[in-house]
Amino acid sequence: MPAIITQLWIRIAHNLGHPRLRRGATDEISENMRHLVWEFTLWGVVVGFMVNFLNVYTVRLGASSLLVSAVTYGPTLIVMLGQLPVANLLGKTGHRMKWMLGSMFTARLFYLLIALLPFFISERKAELTVLLIVLQAFPGTVAGVSSLAIFADSVPSERIAGLQGKRMAAYGLSTTLSNLIAGQVLLRLPFSFNYQVLFIAAFLASLGSTYHLSRLTVRDYAPISEIDWNFFNVLNRTLRYRLFTLFIIAASVFHVALGMLAPLVPLYLVRLLKATDYQYSLLAVTGSTTVMVSSLIIRKFVYQIKPGMLLVFAIAGHGLYPLLFSIAPSIYWIYPFSVFANIFGAAIGVSLFADLVKITPLGDRTEFIGVYVMSINAAVFLSSLFAGFLAKDLDYIVPGIRLAGLVNLSAALIFWLLQKKKRQTDLAIKQEEMDATKPN
Repeated sequence: MPAIITQLWIRIAHNLGHPRLRRGATDEISENMRHLVWEFTLWGVVVGFMVNFLNVYTVRLGASSLLVSAVTYGPTLIVMLGQLPVANLLGKTGHRMKWMLGSMFTARLFYLLIALLPFFISERKAELTVLLIVLQAFPGTVAGVSSLAIFADSVPSERIAGLQGKRMAAYGLSTTLSNLIAGQVLLRLPFSFNYQVLFIAAFLASLGSTYHLSRLTVRDYAPISEIDWNFFNVLNRTLRYRLFTLFIIAASVFHVALGMLAPLVPLYLVRLLKATDYQYSLLAVTGSTTVMVSSLIIRKFVYQIKPGMLLVFAIAGHGLYPLLFSIAPSIYWIYPFSVFANIFGAAIGVSLFADLVKITPLGDRTEFIGVYVMSINAAVFLSSLFAGFLAKDLDYIVPGIRLAGLVNLSAALIFWLLQKKKRQTDLAIKQEEMDATKPN
């Protein structure tokens, strides 16, 4: 048995890019890919110990439905408003790596503050916890914009989809193991000490994740002082690209659905289905295991599927999940529905950012990614705020989940129209090239 476990670990470590087991891959890009895989592996621990449980934790602390939704809409409002100013700052000063590491370390200190908070206060725990979550978004915005741009520049665009498949598989593995451990901790330790133990462990894992990002080798572009970073000028420059505009619309509609589901799902599970912490952790295990297995499979044939169509099918499939979820008579029906949703969620994770990178120009990528993140966060902010008001009456939770499913399906339709437009554009470009080569 030990020999079998050892061989299994060697195989997993090889697939995830363990540096000691893949000595032949010594070039700069391969090194970056390995660090990005391990960074996301440790981020999976943070998700499995903390991020997955923040909404439920605030519910357990006695937060109202609007306060629970503030866990989503509060940070997204700050991220939405801060995207272009941060892109402006990064563009004018350069040194994206320094900005990313400093802001990321500051943001992740808030995990420790949230964990320690119950040791020092006995009242208003829910309100102060949500306040810390919202305040974290200030340094988190800087970290988000800079890290996305650095990720996009650290690996060639044609290798991002394959890398994302590997990252998602590693993330799924670490999240699954973390959720299994979290379930036992929540079951065996008293509230709120059980959550505090998990959150402290998540903070330590986040430091390891930050370390691997610090090891990336990436070009640090010179400051772009001659560009006018006025809000409307930035929008005008980026939205002149019609494919990018259509991508923004489709992604924003999809994130409207996600924003609605963020507060509605935990409220549905805890207040309507009466799920325990242990049942919730098993649900998280089911989802992360599915993501891991699906990502390993998807990355094998991601290049064999017509570009862009993987994202269309994945978002369409994901849109059926809330509709199925809303008819579940008990918590036990949620598990197979979670498998269904996370199969498509893994495909979205592999393809969404890769498709974005393909339609953004290299030199102005920080601008484009800033507009993209601002747009999807605006969608999440408005939809989660709407869902929070909706959930004040428990009778509206299920209709809200079903509405989110319909919005999700409409996003799939817009992504399909985007792919159709892209094919037409590619054909027009090819025709122009052919006409240019014809003799007069």
